[in-house]
Parts: sequence; C-alpha cells; structure tokens
Amino acid sequence: MAKRIFGMVMLVMVLVFGMAVAGCDLGNNNDTIDTWSGIIDFNPLTGTWLGTLTVTRTLERFNADNNFETWDASRAEYYGPVIVESFVAYTMVLTAQTQTTGSVTITANHIAVFSGGNIETVWPTIRTVYAGIGIIDDTARSITYIYTSRNNWPIDTIYDTMYDRMGAQINQNGTRIRLPWWGAGELIFSRQ
Repeated sequence: MAKRIFGMVMLVMVLVFGMAVAGCDLGNNNDTIDTWSGIIDFNPLTGTWLGTLTVTRTLERFNADNNFETWDASRAEYYGPVIVESFVAYTMVLTAQTQTTGSVTITANHIAVFSGGNIETVWPTIRTVYAGIGIIDDTARSITYIYTSRNNWPIDTIYDTMYDRMGAQINQNGTRIRLPWWGAGELIFSRQ
C-alpha cells in the first residue's frame, strides 16, 4: 500500500511539474524585446535596410507631404473629405564614411489608394493632377509610384546629428532601426 501511495504522489508531482513547465513561456530569439539607443556610430549601419509603412491621411495632408498640388480652401470644398491610404515599402542603403558621417539612398515604392468624400466626381481631377507621377489604376482608384531620395531629396552626406534630431535609434543587435514618422507612429527598418 505504501508503494502505491508513493507511486501516486510521484505521478501527481510529475504531472504538476509538467503542467508548470508547459505553462511557462520559455521565449525564443524571435520574441526578443528590442532595447533601443541613439545612433552614435555609422559603421554598423552600412548595408541595406527594408521597412514598410501604412499611413492614412486626408488628401490635403497627402498633397502637403508630397508637394503635389497647391492647396487652398476651394480645393477642400471641391474634393470633400477624400482619404488617401498609402502603403509604402522602403529600401534604405547606408554607407558609413566615418563614425559620424555617411551617405544614404532611400527608395520608396508607394501605392496610394483614394476613397471617401466626393471620389466618384473628383477622381478624374485627381487622376489628372497625379498623371505624371506613376501608374494609375482607375478601378482601384489608386496610383503606384516610386520615390528615390537621389531624385527628390538629394542628400549625399548625412551626419549623426541629423539622425539624432530625427530621433533615430538602433536596437541592441544592430538588426533594426526605428524612426519616428509623422502621424504614423514609427517606421522600423530591418537589416537585409
């Protein structure tokens, strides 16, 4: 009888221990929480970085952010509350020249989808305004275009102070960079 009780106690202890271990989150490398710090050395940044961003803006804000169309009160009345949802895939190539200077090229593939407001009536105007910037899809009410920093933002040399002013940070492994992004929280770039 003592052997049976001892055996049952051992079985219960094994089951309890097994349930406790099964309930523990042992974690893995994919679940690591990033620790962020300022960028003080460009050397680890050399390479290609990819990031994506989805941001929803009014048509007025979209125009202001991209310098597409001069905006005035009559535009707001004509367009109504048109919304632009932008899906952007960024490729950033950084090359360190020294610890505090480097060069950067940013390519952004945009898909801008227009909706809401008076879209059925104003789509022909929107289409005309943006006709020269990319591929227009009338069915989806969207425009796909590419933005390259060398063409639209010609900065050959960047400095650590620029990244500091932008609030750029790098994670503890040097595998991710984050940038605050107007109205969209933050943009995370991953090393390729």
